[in-house]
Amino acid sequence: EDSVVLARLAINRSGVVTPDFSVRQYSGVRLPSGNSSNGEITGPILRSGGSSDSSLVVIDGDLSVSGNGNSYFAGSLGIGITEPHKKLHVERGELRVRASHHKADADIGTFYADNLTQGIGIGFNRIEAIGSNTDQDIYLIPKGNGELIVYGGNLTVSAGKIQLDGHQQIVFTDKGTTNNLKLQLWDGYGLGINGGTLFYATATKHSWRDGNGTNERMALTTAANGGLTVKGTGKSSFAGSLGIGTTDPGSSKLKVQGNLTVTGNATLESLTLNDNFSLGGSQTLSFGSQTRQMINLWNQDYGIGIQHTTQYFRTARNFAWYKDGSHNDGALNAGGGTVQMVIKDGKVGIGENDPQTKLDVNGDIRLRGQDIQDAGGTNRITVNDNGTLELKDKDGTTALTINNEGKIKLKNNNSASVNEFSTDGTLSGASNFAVPTEQAVKSYVDSYVDGKFVRGMIMMWSGTTNNIPSGWALCNGSNGTPNLTNRFIVGAGDQYVVGKTGGENMVRLTIDQMPSHNHSNGSYNRLLKHDRESTATITDYNTGSEPNLYSSRIIQYAGGNQAHENRPLYYALTFIMKL
Repeated sequence: EDSVVLARLAINRSGVVTPDFSVRQYSGVRLPSGNSSNGEITGPILRSGGSSDSSLVVIDGDLSVSGNGNSYFAGSLGIGITEPHKKLHVERGELRVRASHHKADADIGTFYADNLTQGIGIGFNRIEAIGSNTDQDIYLIPKGNGELIVYGGNLTVSAGKIQLDGHQQIVFTDKGTTNNLKLQLWDGYGLGINGGTLFYATATKHSWRDGNGTNERMALTTAANGGLTVKGTGKSSFAGSLGIGTTDPGSSKLKVQGNLTVTGNATLESLTLNDNFSLGGSQTLSFGSQTRQMINLWNQDYGIGIQHTTQYFRTARNFAWYKDGSHNDGALNAGGGTVQMVIKDGKVGIGENDPQTKLDVNGDIRLRGQDIQDAGGTNRITVNDNGTLELKDKDGTTALTINNEGKIKLKNNNSASVNEFSTDGTLSGASNFAVPTEQAVKSYVDSYVDGKFVRGMIMMWSGTTNNIPSGWALCNGSNGTPNLTNRFIVGAGDQYVVGKTGGENMVRLTIDQMPSHNHSNGSYNRLLKHDRESTATITDYNTGSEPNLYSSRIIQYAGGNQAHENRPLYYALTFIMKL
C-alpha cells in the first residue's frame, strides 16, 4: 500500500534524496561503477521487467557471480537471446566447458532423459551411455540424406559388434582401385578392389565353413603353390567354363592346363585330349557297351572302335609299330627307333617301313607251321621238319621237291642235285636234269644279243611310249632320233637318199591323173550341132555325117572333189632307236 510505481530518485553528494514522481515504467537502481564528467553516476542498472513482466529482473550490463554457493534459475537462461527456447539457450555464440579433472569418466557433460534411465555422458575422449538402464543404445542419426562421416584416423570397435539392419549398406566413398584393403578384418586379412576386381586377402588360407563356424567345407590356401579344397560331399556346378591352370578355358566347359589325375571312376560323354593322359596301374579305361569308334586319335579318320564282334583300328593311310625312339612328325619315321611292322596300302612290312609287296620282310622268316596256302585255302608251299621244301600244283599235289641234300625232285620223280645245274651258258644240252641257273641264262642271252644291236638301229615297238626299253629312244625328232611319227619308211636308194622326207597327207586327182572315160545322159553320149551354135567335131565313134538338130540335152557331171585313200590295211606301231 505504501509503494508507488518506481520513479526516479536523485541522491546528491550531501545525501539528500530528491524523488521525481513522474511515472518511469522501466526505471530501476543503477549500480555505481564510476562518475561521468558531469558528475552523473555510471554503471549497470538493475530494474524490473515492467508491469507486464513484473517477475523479470533485467541487468543492463555484465553479470559476474563470484560466490562459491549454488545459483538457481527456475525458468530458462538465455545467453545472447532474451527469449530462450530451452532451459539453457546460447544464441549466436559458443559454449565451452572445461572439466576440473582429466579422467576418462564421462561426467564433463551429462544429458539424461526425465526418468534418468537413458542418458549420454561426455568426458575426456569419449561419449558414453550413462542412463540407469543396464542396456542402453546410442544412436548417431544423420538427417535426410546426410551421412555419418569419420574424417582422419581410424574408427575402432574394441568390443562388441557392428550390426546393420538388413536393408543397410556399408559404402566406401573412396573410388580408388589400388591394392589397398577396403575392409581389413585383421592385419593382412580383408577385402579390397584392384582395377575391376574384388579381391579377398589372407595371410594363409581362405576357409568356408558351416553355420556354426566350426566345420570347414572349403579351403583355399594363398601360397604360390596353394590350392582349393572342397570338403563338402554335395554337388558342385559351374554354369560357365572352368579353367584349371589357365585363365582362358576357351570354348571348353573344363580345361585343365597340365596333368589331370582321377583315382576313381570317370564317366565322359566325349573326351578331347591336347596333352598327356595316364591311368594308375590298377585303373581301367571303360567305354561302356555301345559299338562305335571310341577313340579318335586325331579326327574321325584315325581311331579305335568296336563293331559287331570286332575291335578295329582305323587310319587314313598307314599303320606302324616302332621300338624305342621318340615322336617324329614325318610319315613312317621311327624317330630314331626301330621299325617293327608297317602296314601301308594293304602291304605289310616287317622290319621295313616302305613295303613294296603284300608281305615285305626285312630279315629272316621262321614258320611255326608247315604250309603256305593260296587264296582258296589250298597248300602251295610246304616246309617239312626234315628240311624238305615242296611246291604244289593247282590240285595240291607236289610238283617240285628240294630235299635236305639240295636235290630237286620233279613231279615225274626224277631228281637232280644242285651241282648238276648247267652253268656253262651254252644251254646246248638236252638233259632232263640240268637246270640253267640265272647266271647261265644271262650269259647265254648276253652272248646272243651282244653285237646284234648297235647305236642308230631302229626297230618297231609295240609297247607304250612311256615305257621305252632302257638304251632306246622314241623316234620323234628328239635325242638325236629322226621324227618317224605318223610316217611310213621308204628304203633309201638312188631315188630316195637317207633322211629325205616327202609325201602328202591328202591327194586330189587332177584331170591328167584321171583315166579316160565317157560322160552320158541316158542314151546320149555324143556332142551334136545346133543352128544357133557352132559345130563341134564328132568323136571317133561317129561314122555318119553331122546331123542338124533343133533340140539337145545337158550332159550331167559327177564328183565330190574329195581325197582318196591310197593306203593298204595298216597297224600303227612306234619306232624306237638304239642310243
